Amino acid sequence: MRVAVGKSAVILDTSLDSAKEAERRQAAAAAAAGDDVNGSAVENNDGDKAFENVTDLENEDFVYCY
Repeated sequence: MRVAVGKSAVILDTSLDSAKEAERRQAAAAAAAGDDVNGSAVENNDGDKAFENVTDLENEDFVYCY
């Protein structure tokens, strides 16, 4: 579903990283994908439905953990 709406199929979980490590990993992932590391030319839509009233199935940013 993420790819269908123009988002990356790969989700980078930086929730347990320090702020410095999370920034480094995000920059490395953006560089590997060929994106602009500064984000000036690339629109990041991750989390754009974070506060909308949608179900888990309708939210392409929801990650199922089991």
